[in-house]
Amino acid sequence: MKKRVIRIILYIISFILITAIIGLSIYLVLYFSKNNIAYDSNKIFEPNLSINFYDKDNKLIREDNNFNSAHIKLKTLPDYIPEAFISIEDKDFYRHKGLNYKRIVKAFLTNLKSMKIKEGASTISQQLVKNTYLTNEKTLQRKIREAILALKIEQNFNKDEIIELY
Repeated sequence: MKKRVIRIILYIISFILITAIIGLSIYLVLYFSKNNIAYDSNKIFEPNLSINFYDKDNKLIREDNNFNSAHIKLKTLPDYIPEAFISIEDKDFYRHKGLNYKRIVKAFLTNLKSMKIKEGASTISQQLVKNTYLTNEKTLQRKIREAILALKIEQNFNKDEIIELY
């Protein structure tokens, strides 16, 4: 019984230490990288979507880049639409400033335990950055850039503007 209690205490201490190390590492990377990432607030308004049409042999027929870039104002939507969107994409959207550190640590531990990438921890702000500034490549460098730009987006736009832009 005493060995079991000691083992549980060691697990708890290990978890706290790992979480603290991960959090400190994330903070240091973001702090020292913040000024090295170019940020242009106008880029977020540039339409960057395209649709590709393929034939039955997977040969590109046409690429369409003509999209209406008009933004839908949040005020014009019923309340339940943004609430549903936030509940699915980022429950803590109004409580964080671009990054959800608890989710980052949880996703890291889940992925570490499974030894593969099962979970992500992207906030709505991070997804907006990925869709407007970056690519979908799954690299640590892109995730760091995404996190830094998400923090900058949160400094330049309020939460309702971020949802509208997304």
